[in-house]
Amino acid sequence: MIIVYFFLGFIATARISIAFVYMMEFIPTNRQALVSTILWTIDGFTFLIMTLYFDYLSKNWFWITMPGITLSLISALGSFLIPESLKFLLKTKQYNKSRPIIRRISTYNHHQFFFDESLFDDEIGQPTTSNHSLEVIKDNI
Repeated sequence: MIIVYFFLGFIATARISIAFVYMMEFIPTNRQALVSTILWTIDGFTFLIMTLYFDYLSKNWFWITMPGITLSLISALGSFLIPESLKFLLKTKQYNKSRPIIRRISTYNHHQFFFDESLFDDEIGQPTTSNHSLEVIKDNI
């Protein structure tokens, strides 16, 4: 059991980092500092609350940690199935990789998205604003 705890603790860093980066991409820029502060404050209080709980209320740690371990394992395995960030792909001009992701998002949202090749003007060397593609795609999916 100690090996399982070590392994899950070891992969928790990667799992939390991936979740944080994805979450920040969906938060408006002017709210990112506030949301990240709240997130890390809650995360920090988790250990304080657990310490107080096990020190004063109960010594039975097994049943209270099992749901956390199970969810950590599921999310760690699920992190390998998450596609690359669409925002990252568009900003790094990896348009061939971004098209399938846009199709999958629009299918999931029950919205038909037609590719307008002017969205990817950077691809053919035409000058455009840096966020043009990203803003138009956000409006259409």
